Amino acid sequence: MDTKNLAEKLLESMAASMGPIGVDEVASTSRMDVLLGDDWLPVEYAVWRSWTGRRMLWGHEFHGPVYLVDSPSDAEPWTGSRACGCKACQQHVQPSMKMN
Repeated sequence: MDTKNLAEKLLESMAASMGPIGVDEVASTSRMDVLLGDDWLPVEYAVWRSWTGRRMLWGHEFHGPVYLVDSPSDAEPWTGSRACGCKACQQHVQPSMKMN
């Protein structure tokens, strides 16, 4: 997964999510959000499940596995580094990539 593809997916997701209503309305009704800089942004499932940074589900921070973009539902979790150092987020991270 490269940063360019992830950024493109994020922008596509944001544009699709916003549709004819305003950003504030989307943010208040979104099920899945990711933290980008200082802002929580609504995204579609494909982006949310692949986000290596902080994620929220229904307004509550979510900690768990991450998967490659567009990988099948039965794929193994991604083993690369994560922004969150909690036990749930680090469960599938390779030892050399884990936070110290």
